[in-house]
Amino acid sequence: MKALILTLATLLPLAAQQPTPQDGPHPGRQGQRLARALQLTSDQQTKIQALRSSQFTANAAKRQAAQEAHAALAKALQDPATPEATLRDLHQKAADARFQLLLARRADLAQVRALLTPEQREKAAAILARHRDRMRGRMMRLQQGPQF
Repeated sequence: MKALILTLATLLPLAAQQPTPQDGPHPGRQGQRLARALQLTSDQQTKIQALRSSQFTANAAKRQAAQEAHAALAKALQDPATPEATLRDLHQKAADARFQLLLARRADLAQVRALLTPEQREKAAAILARHRDRMRGRMMRLQQGPQF
């Protein structure tokens, strides 16, 4: 049961975070709010959008590899005859693919941060910290279950 929960916890965020090729990179409401909060210049916004577009294209193969690795793992988990060694191997491949995508996103974020002023970086870090705290609070409430 614990393995199933861990697998679902691994698969669900991947499905929720993956942009579709049709969508392409776009700032969305959150990105627009962040741009306003950081008071990005139009030049910064243009450069960031160009970076995001090139990053989206460059990371397409990594996203695809992660999706395929997770799909293979999910399929193998549905078959009770799949040996544990095979599951471990598929899980490791899925984790490795996800980690490569994480590293690429980290590098992409560093490029975006380089376009910000020191004040904007500080403000972005504070906004991100507040967002993480809110998300942790939500996860804690979800883990506690319904309060009757």
